[in-house]
Amino acid sequence: MSLQELKNKNVVLYLLNKAPEKTVDRLKLVKLIWLADRWHLNQYGRKITKADYYAMPFGPVASQILDLLNKNEDSIKRFGNNQVALAQADEKYLSATDREILTKVWDGLNSSNQLDLVDFSHQFPEWKRYESYLKNQFMPNSYEMVEEDFFEKNDFMNMVDDETRETSKEEYLRSKHFNSFFC
Repeated sequence: MSLQELKNKNVVLYLLNKAPEKTVDRLKLVKLIWLADRWHLNQYGRKITKADYYAMPFGPVASQILDLLNKNEDSIKRFGNNQVALAQADEKYLSATDREILTKVWDGLNSSNQLDLVDFSHQFPEWKRYESYLKNQFMPNSYEMVEEDFFEKNDFMNMVDDETRETSKEEYLRSKHFNSFFC
């Protein structure tokens, strides 16, 4: 398992272990991870998961997270529509800022219904860009998202001020440019 796969697994486990029964609806889990990635990107200039995001009918989906959930990993099992943690997160794979944002997202939205989170996700520019395509039954139901759209303002939980968002976007774009030389 790659380092990034280990990190993603521990992101999932971290959130699942916050739930009283260590189980969360998988659609809700995917939306919480998207919101944590979006918030972290706007606050610190990088996503927690580094996953590729796709606009789908039920909102943004982190491809690598969905792949992980579909594997039915030995520490994360699917039970109906829920994911269940069978182990604790190994927090050495999560930075202090990863844990900070994951905790804030969990604390702010853990009581939300998964379908409410779907509707909420449809208000964000990274999904709205593809809304007309996704509502057309003759078009594909998945589109790779433009990550720069994650920086478009949305006052979700008053998460990030404009100056921080702009600084984070600049850092993200520098990092993206730098990484393009190595890929």
